Amino acid sequence: MHIFISTLKGEIKQLTQGAHYHGRPTFSPNNKKIAYLYAEKLGDQRNYVLHVIDLKSGEISELYQSVSRDSLLVWTGS
Repeated sequence: MHIFISTLKGEIKQLTQGAHYHGRPTFSPNNKKIAYLYAEKLGDQRNYVLHVIDLKSGEISELYQSVSRDSLLVWTGS
């Protein structure tokens, strides 16, 4: 599972790579970053990690390990 972003003109860009789980993407309030849940192996959604990708640089940061599989992402503030 991957995360893609699309413009209103239909241009599509893939943001994530590899045979990993990337799910529940959530935009930051300023629309400059996306937070999502990550698992190293597809089908192993018992061990989520919270990642954030910067849409300008493409840099991915790990914010928190051991996220519950029942977690929902809500981004408040900037």
